[in-house]
Amino acid sequence: HLPKHLEETCPRQVIKCEFSYAGCEVECQRQHMQTHLEENVKVHLKKVSYRTKQQQSQMQLKIEHQQEEMEKYKVQTDCELEKQQSMNEQLQKQIVALMSALQRVALDVKKPLAPVFVPPPDIVMTDFEKHKNEGDRWFSPPFY
Repeated sequence: HLPKHLEETCPRQVIKCEFSYAGCEVECQRQHMQTHLEENVKVHLKKVSYRTKQQQSQMQLKIEHQQEEMEKYKVQTDCELEKQQSMNEQLQKQIVALMSALQRVALDVKKPLAPVFVPPPDIVMTDFEKHKNEGDRWFSPPFY
């Protein structure tokens, strides 16, 4: 019970002023605190007002800093967005070019192939010059 008594109700316990957060440095026995509070209303009001102004200034500085950071982030984001849009445009152009090439290849596949001279296996090398002069294409049959 003694710790609770000292903490909460003991009239002789020295306690801090409830306006210590605002800068009041008074410490006195609990039994005299009410007198201190009543006699120092204006002092406490000034301290609270001053503390409030300090906090407002600090908050304003934090807000300004956050706004600067947000502006930097916005600039970076805008720059990245422009890069992405440029890359997107380039990719779109490449897609169009590839689609066009694919269509051309598809059309070429549908065309009949040009005749290719496939020499019979029994042709000897002497016939090569004759066929070469006629413009025939030569190729080697697969080895597998």
